[in-house]
Formats: sequence, structure tokens, C-alpha cells
Amino acid sequence: MVRRTEHYQDKAERATQSEQKQHEARKSTELAADLRGAAASKKQAMAGEQVASLPKIDQLLPSLGDVPVAAAPPTPAQGGAAGNGPARRFLLDTGGPTFALQPGTADFLPGIREGNITLLNTKAERFAPFVRRVATRVFQHLDIRLRQTARAGNASAGREYAVVEAIMDRQGRLVRARVVERQSTSTFGADRVLLSVTTPETFFDANPPAGAEGSDGNIHFLLLIDLDIVAVPDPRTGRMAVGYRGIAGVGLDALADRRR
Repeated sequence: MVRRTEHYQDKAERATQSEQKQHEARKSTELAADLRGAAASKKQAMAGEQVASLPKIDQLLPSLGDVPVAAAPPTPAQGGAAGNGPARRFLLDTGGPTFALQPGTADFLPGIREGNITLLNTKAERFAPFVRRVATRVFQHLDIRLRQTARAGNASAGREYAVVEAIMDRQGRLVRARVVERQSTSTFGADRVLLSVTTPETFFDANPPAGAEGSDGNIHFLLLIDLDIVAVPDPRTGRMAVGYRGIAGVGLDALADRRR
């Protein structure tokens, strides 16, 4: 009788221990689930309170394509000139290879390469290597000066369009240069800058090709610049940050005889 009683007691103790283990296992599972839920909630809360990194200056300033610039309406004189040759047009309105300077950029390296320069007429295309190497040198100096002007931050937004006629003799030397067309709704002064860099030090060639000259024996270049100027306040300094997007073009002036 005693042995049977002990047997039942052992069996009851084992059942109790089994129930305790199951209960502890359930509590452990519930505790692990609670911990995972708390960790997920904390992670979500931290993600919601996370502070974004400060934007860079080029992210604060609008891109050139997002800033509306009103183009100057064509004048009757411009309309008549446009009918005489392809050099008389706004290149930015028709597309083409562009160069640009973002507002606030301090890089003075020129952004113009030979591939950025549009040939304006068939005569320029016939002598493309000669025309491009002369024009590229001038426009690279122009771009450096434009970058310096932009960094000064003293220009207003608008449109700049200018054509400079530069005359080269048969020895490849500059004879003279002058502005023959200008339209501007900005104070940037691209025409003055283009004229100032068309000098004997930049406008020359060691071996001008035969056939490029006009009836006067000289070679008449048309150097064209078409710019959209952007001016926005720099949030760090409060000063105006100036940038531009532009197209450079060059032609050999087939109408030189009519100009004189």
C-alpha cells in the first residue's frame, strides 16, 4: 500500500514538473515576442525621428532647366537678318550641344570643347577643323571670363545673345573684331566679354586653308554666343549666385561683302 502511494506521488510530481516546464516555455515564447515587438516599435520610432542630412548647395539651388527665363522678343532687324543666313537665330531655342555653369560653382576650368561648338553654315563645315580650332580657343577664354563674371555675382537673370565678326588675314592674324548683333535682358554683358577675348593672342592660326577667305582676301568669322543667365540667392551667404547655360556657334561669314 505504501509503495502504491509513493508511485502515485511520483507520478503526480512528474506531471506537475511537466506543467511547470510547459508554462515556463510559454512565458519564454511570449517574452521573446514582446521583446521583438518592442524592438520593432523602437526602430520605427527612431526612423520617424531621424534627421535628414543637410542638403548640398547644388541641391538647394534650382537647376538651370527649372528656372524660367523670358527670352527677348525678336526685333524686325533680327528677323530680316535671320532670313539671310543660319547664323541669325537663337541656338538655345533649337537645341544643340550646350555648356553650363551651375550657380555658386568656383571652378574656373573652361567647359567648352570642340564638340560644344555648333557650325553655323556650310562654308564653316567645309573648313571645320580650321574653324573649330580657332573658335575653340576663343570660346575657352570666353568661358573662363564668364565664370569669373558669374562668381562676382553682380549680374541679373535673363538672356544674352551676341555675334562678333572677327576678321583674319591670309597669314592667320587678327585684323579687327566688332559686335555685329546683340540682344540682352541681363546685365551679364556676354557681348563685351566675347569681344574682349577676341584678341591676337587667342584669335589666330598658323596655317589658314585656301578658299576660306572672302573677296577681300580676308577670312571673316562669326562668333556667336547664346546664354540663359540664372541668378539665385545663396542660402549660406545671402549673396546672389549666378550661373548660365549656353551654346557657342561659329560660321564663316558669307555675307562679308555686303557688310562693307
